[in-house]
Amino acid sequence: MRACKYSYATNRLNYCGPENAFHAFKDFVSHPTQERAPGIRELLSGFTGLNLYLDLIASANRLDRFDERVIEAYWLGNELLDSISFEAFQAALSTGLVAAGLPASKANAKVAGMKSSFNAHHSFHVLHINFITPKVEKIIGNLGKCLPLAGKVLGCQGQRLTLAAKRLVEEGGRFSFEPCIREVENPFVEQPKLGDLVSFHWGTAVERLSFAQAAALQKYSSANLETVNALR
Repeated sequence: MRACKYSYATNRLNYCGPENAFHAFKDFVSHPTQERAPGIRELLSGFTGLNLYLDLIASANRLDRFDERVIEAYWLGNELLDSISFEAFQAALSTGLVAAGLPASKANAKVAGMKSSFNAHHSFHVLHINFITPKVEKIIGNLGKCLPLAGKVLGCQGQRLTLAAKRLVEEGGRFSFEPCIREVENPFVEQPKLGDLVSFHWGTAVERLSFAQAAALQKYSSANLETVNALR
């Protein structure tokens, strides 16, 4: 279900994946069944950029693409990312980025510019590869929206949450995070309470996080941000 939740917002915005798959994702999250799972997997397989990374993580750890640990590794970060060799990372991107729709010249340049301190977390794709789809302008606001981040619930009103969170900023050609208050839609976090930690992506609350998960998200995102800054 985690894969559905994180893919929901970008599909609803028509940025990636099969058209209108977000309806099936939300319905599956509300009413998950074994009978419907194959259809959901098929829809998720239409997210070519996502599956490039899931296959890389899964292969390095001998797991299925849709194993929950693999999904967590890509979106939040966990120890599975540490098992991926730099050579395997580069090789997967060399072919996978072009297959996902990035022009070969741009893909080759991105791969050539990689450093071994990068990890295959979603923040790498956002901060180093940027967007494959031409539908999204490569500006700091959109990069920040695409990064999954953690926030603490300060208030709940209807289907919206107010969070104490961070946002991505750019100054002098370098990225950093600064504190902010964010309002996000909440289609998935049931009965949120003040003080809960939740992740959000493209202005949408995704899931309640443990302290360890929030710390992992910060760890892997910050590592990629620091590596990107070192390349600038």
